[in-house]
Amino acid sequence: MTAVPPAAGARPFLFQVNQADLYTLFIDRLGLDCQPLSPLTGLLTGPSQQPQARPAVLKSMAEQEEVHLAAAILADPQHRLLLRTGGGVTPGALMVACANPPVDPQAVVVFSPTSGNGYQVETFVSADDFAAWAANLLDSVPLFAALEMEVQALEAAGIKEYLHLIPDSLPLEAFIYLIHGIDSYRRATYCSMLEYKPDAEVSLTAAEFDGSLIQSLNSRDLRWLLPAFMALTPGLASFKVMPEPEHLQMLLDKGLLLAGQVEGSHTLLYSWPENGRRLGVEFYRTWSGAAGLELTFRGGQTGQRAFIAATALTNHYFTLEQPESPGGAVAQHEPLNKAGLAEKIAGLFSLPVPEPPAAPAPAIFATIEEPAPFLQEDNRAPDSATRVASTWCLVFVSGPSPVSTIVLGKKVSLGRSAENDIPVLDPLVSRQHALVELSGGGYLVTDLGSANGTYINDVPLTAPAGLRVGDLVKFGGTVFRFQPLYEMS
Repeated sequence: MTAVPPAAGARPFLFQVNQADLYTLFIDRLGLDCQPLSPLTGLLTGPSQQPQARPAVLKSMAEQEEVHLAAAILADPQHRLLLRTGGGVTPGALMVACANPPVDPQAVVVFSPTSGNGYQVETFVSADDFAAWAANLLDSVPLFAALEMEVQALEAAGIKEYLHLIPDSLPLEAFIYLIHGIDSYRRATYCSMLEYKPDAEVSLTAAEFDGSLIQSLNSRDLRWLLPAFMALTPGLASFKVMPEPEHLQMLLDKGLLLAGQVEGSHTLLYSWPENGRRLGVEFYRTWSGAAGLELTFRGGQTGQRAFIAATALTNHYFTLEQPESPGGAVAQHEPLNKAGLAEKIAGLFSLPVPEPPAAPAPAIFATIEEPAPFLQEDNRAPDSATRVASTWCLVFVSGPSPVSTIVLGKKVSLGRSAENDIPVLDPLVSRQHALVELSGGGYLVTDLGSANGTYINDVPLTAPAGLRVGDLVKFGGTVFRFQPLYEMS
């Protein structure tokens, strides 16, 4: 374990401690009593059997006033900020920033794992100093000096218009569609490049758009914006997400996506109008990285959750909120320069600490739960392994005409008629064939008197029946699989 002396204008104190030395330093030498919010909780389980640093080194470090200060703040933080970075060209990192004003009214202590088997502790003299360092870590502009002339041209033309292409507020479901649309523009652009079609309109069929959404949500591939959001943002499992057609329609209404048809067919096609292209180009050319953060207070209450996506134009800051009034979660957007981002992060540590609840506090946001399965006529039991998912869908398996993945909302009608929510071009499907609706916590399938029937796992429906994970649902000659749109552990 080594200590680094203060440097003028830099981090005032830094030291590293090996995993094997944690208990000896923080418990034996410093006598810490770690509270549940402490990042040390769970690491100090008992004396290590591994070789430790020389006792004289540990003793010397424990006698330093700066180590005592950092340890006291880490043991009992009143504000704890979890920060995950990665994506684009930003290296992946995990850190926890802690503050305890009664111990020190200004200091922020950062605890993070090192590349070796140890941890690094950094003490910043103030929240402003920490925030300036964090903003410099996240801000992308220095990585894109080659675009300086282009950015200056945008500023001269009125850059504010470009910074606000993303709406100030969106339902979380629409936000997921938004960042998937940004990724899809990049994907479609790459495809046109690989096919040597520079003049072709960048577009994707609805089946490609929906199919890649499912892949993206499950991939955790940080080279793409949506998986970065899913992987880096803490606490996403606390949000209830229920995509409906109107959420995708919001992007169409905002001029960020355009719906059409493949020439000479009825296949639905998505392309990008001018504002959609501007946003797509901004991210596929200059997106440098992302971060997710979560502020937690001493009593366990969540203060804020946010996702940051940095480009050469701005730092897109998305605050995830659950309104007190009835309604779903929303993503609030702010474009911030480096100074604005630093001010935003520093302000988190000045938020007042609420009184701890008298009893265990309920989750601030509704928990995502798997719909309770219905019992079929054969009284089959629910799956032994349950999974947590935010949204459910029917994924096309087989049939005469491929159908885009059906994201299930409250109620979806299927049939050969175009009047249905989901038209199915199958001669064995009736005009009004079946209904899939949310009822009592699970999804219920009802056959609407179709000529060729509706089946679940090859069992014909004679009455409404519930769906379980992995069920194969057959409408006429078209088969779908019932599954989560995405899963979170």
